[in-house]
Parts: sequence; C-alpha cells; structure tokens
Amino acid sequence: MTSENDLEITGKLSQHSSAELLIEVYLSKLSGTLRLSNEKRKAVVYFDEGKVVYSVSNSRTNRLFEVLLQENVIPKEKLVEIEGFTHDLHLAKNIVGQGLLPQDAINSIFSLQIKQILESTFEWTDGDWVFSPLARIKEGIRFNIDLPAILFQFAHNIGKDVVTEKFKSVDEKFRMNSNGAASHLTLQPTEAFLLSRLSENATSIEEIRAISGLPNEEVLPTLYALWLGGFVFHEKWNAPFSEVELEKIKAATLTLKTSALSLEEEQRKAQEKKEQAAERLAAEKAKEEAEKKAEEEKKNRDKNMSVEAYLKQVEDAATHYEMFGLDPDTNIKAIKRKYFTFAKKFHPDLYYKKVEAEQHDKIQNAFTEIARAYEVLKDDDARELYDFKLRKVIEAVKKQKSAEEAEKPTKEAFDSHKEAKAAVEQFDSGYDALLSGDFEKALPYLGRAVSMDETNARYHAFYGKALSQDKKQSHQAEQEFQTAIKLDPENSMYRRMLAEFFIKIGLKVRAKGELKRLLKMKPSDSEARTLLDSLS
Repeated sequence: MTSENDLEITGKLSQHSSAELLIEVYLSKLSGTLRLSNEKRKAVVYFDEGKVVYSVSNSRTNRLFEVLLQENVIPKEKLVEIEGFTHDLHLAKNIVGQGLLPQDAINSIFSLQIKQILESTFEWTDGDWVFSPLARIKEGIRFNIDLPAILFQFAHNIGKDVVTEKFKSVDEKFRMNSNGAASHLTLQPTEAFLLSRLSENATSIEEIRAISGLPNEEVLPTLYALWLGGFVFHEKWNAPFSEVELEKIKAATLTLKTSALSLEEEQRKAQEKKEQAAERLAAEKAKEEAEKKAEEEKKNRDKNMSVEAYLKQVEDAATHYEMFGLDPDTNIKAIKRKYFTFAKKFHPDLYYKKVEAEQHDKIQNAFTEIARAYEVLKDDDARELYDFKLRKVIEAVKKQKSAEEAEKPTKEAFDSHKEAKAAVEQFDSGYDALLSGDFEKALPYLGRAVSMDETNARYHAFYGKALSQDKKQSHQAEQEFQTAIKLDPENSMYRRMLAEFFIKIGLKVRAKGELKRLLKMKPSDSEARTLLDSLS
C-alpha cells in the first residue's frame, strides 16, 4: 500500500505560484488538498476531480463572519448572537436554521469567501505548498467555484514583464484543451486568434511565434492567460507534478474510492442516513398536513372575500407578498394559485359597467399591482433580488422601531425608507465596479450612496478607497476614511484601509501610527501586524 508521505508532493511558491498550481490541479482533474503557506498566512484548497469545492484560511478577513459583514447581509449585532459564529460551517448552518438567509444565499456567500481566499494567495511570491491526494473534504461540503474565470481575470492583471520571466525556454509547449471546460469565458481578439492557431498536438513557443505572426511581447502573456483560463495545457516545463507522480496519485485515488471506509463505518453511516431520512419524512409529512390545512382555510377566505376587502388588502400591502396575503417563504405554486384566484374573481373586465367608474378604476389599479407583483415573484432571479432588498428595508426599520414592529413594517415605514433602499442600490453598483477595478465607474455610485446615507461607515470607507486612486483626490479620500472610523471606531478593516492609503501616498509615519492604534485596540490583528512589520 502507498503511504500518505509517498503521495504528498511539495514545493516552493517562488518556483510555482498558487495560480499555476491551481490550474495544474484543475487540468489534471486531481482530488485532494493543496496547502499553501506564506510566513504566518495559511490557506487550504480542497479539490474534487480538479474542481475547487471548498477553501479555508487563517486570515480573519476571510472568515465567513467577516464576509457577511462586508456584504452587509446580516447586522453584526445579530451575527455575534448566533451560536458558533466563530466556526464557518456551524455559523452557516445556524443562519439557515434560523431563517436569516436561504441555503442558496449562504452558498453564494461561501463561493465569494472561497474566491477571496484564492485571490489572496495570488500575491504570495514565496512560501511552501503541499498537495495531498488522500486528504479530502467531508461529504456534503461542496460549493460552485468558477476557477478558470478567477484565474483568467488574474492573468489579465499581471504585468507583461512579470509573465515573460515565468517562461524559461522557447521549447516549452502548449496544446489545446479540447473538452471545452473554459468555453464560457470571453476571449480577447489576440487570445482568440492565437488559440485558433493551436491544436491538440503540442506546439513549442518558438513555433507559435512563427505561425501566429504576433510580436514577441504579445505571445507569452497571451499564452499565459490561455493556460490559466484552462484553454490549453502547458508541457515541457518545470511542472509541479511529474507524469510519474500523476500516475501514482490517480492509482491511489482509485484505491481510495473502493476502500476508504471500513465496513463498520459504512454500516454506521448507513444507519445514520436511514434515521435522518425517517426524521425528514416525518417532518415533511407533518409540514405537508399543516400546509394543506392552512391552504384549505385560505381558500375558504379567498372564496368569500368581498371586492372591498380585496381592494383594502392590495392598497394597504407593504410588500408583494402582503398583496396576496402570503408569507415571504411561500412556494411559487401557492403564489401562482393565489394570483389566478384573484384574477378569476376580481379581474377588471368582470366589473365593467357593473360598478361606478371610480370603483372600477380602483379594481383596475389593484389588478395592475398584483400582476406586477406576480411577474416579480414567479421569476427566481427577480424574486431573490426583491427578497434581498426587502431584508435591507426591514433592517433599516429595525434601527428606528421595536423588533415586533420591524418584523412586519407598515406601508408607511417602507415608503419612508426609499432613500435608504436607493442608497443600498447605489452602493452595491459602486462596490461591484470597485471589485472589477473600474474605479472611475465606482466613484459616482459610491458618492451618491454617501450623500443618501451619511451615517453609514461602510459607504464612506469604500468611497474613500475609490477616491484614493486619484492623487488629486487624496485629501478627500482621507476625510472619507476618517469619517468611516469616526462612525465605526471598532471596525479594524477601516483603520487598515486608512493605513494602506497612507502607505500608498508615501506617508509611512502616519501609517505606522494608525497601525499601532489598531494593534493597541486589537492586538490579535495579524494583518495589521504584518503590515506594520513591513514598514520597519
């Protein structure tokens, strides 16, 4: 039997960057873990047949708790009350269990967290790496990560000089990846042209230069981007995994799949699954009976509902759900059934010339409202976006009203928070632009968010980050960072952002002062400590 040590492959990040290791594991369709370390920073990436399914890091900013705060999905005061908030998977389970977020939403947050962890390792130019095919993630822990897209974007942001140094010989070869795994990515014209000149037969860099006719300074960066995007295989280079090692790993993987669990463990797991299935079945049956009873009661109420009661319900509704008299977690079948019940009973055509003109206008307006609400709720993407905005408004109401009032805000409360909703939308657009590196596009959105909600520290901080890209705006950028810290003095991220800004404009003394204040407040902040050490 092959031991774990025999299968472990080790190396230095100075020879193979994390991005290059990730794409090689992806293209080789390996399963296992890739452990990366850079001084005190550590990250572990889990693979299943080449696909990244999970990742963890010892960086505080990459914990699920911090990502949820960054995305402003759940308030900090509520997060810290959740049991197990220091453990990512336990926190996620409790968030879903308490109905704070649906499973799909928490999965999206995990995907964002994993993306941030991967991207944070791209800047590690030294350190160690270890790949082990025998260390696996638990069953059921799987998240969708578009690794080629992440690496492809990264490749486009690297300087041409840096890329050129990565190639050691013109005899290194590339061949097309014909399985189309990265076909969803959009190629630049030069990339599409160069890819069209490649085939499944390996071609050397020297030959590629000749057949493409492209300048030398364009060929290497383009090949590097195509490789990291998963469009081509890289051969005849100092690869992290040799052919012999890959054969050993794949052979061990087959053995692992057939004998990973002992018979006793298999029986225990089978019994657990059986008991869990029985519990789920009983719970689902009880839920189904309760829902059926509730549905019958609702049908009777709808059947006997008067026009006046219908109009009042629609006019007084604060949300799309309240128009139909339903809860936000109602499934689409129930929403559809309620919509068609109303359409059949209260369609404006049924009352034409049977009621006064003013009353008919009200019926017409009410039907227009429920039709518009149904169009949003029947579409999964539109409904998810609507629910997200709805939660934002409820959180805004909670800041001013009691918890009982905030759980079901009135229509007046919703109207009074239109400004807050608009600010959230402006910030989200600016934040997205900031993440994509389009600082010019981000500025007006973030500026409007700040003007709409001057008490939001996060808006000020990221507005300052966008402003800091322009030297002429340095003074205002500092003011925004200082305002964010004043509004939320306990937030270490804002202080680090200010320190990084000082470093960027050459004010190292002020940066040191800010980092020392931060470490005095939070001595365990490893990122601040690393940043301060780099200034010594």
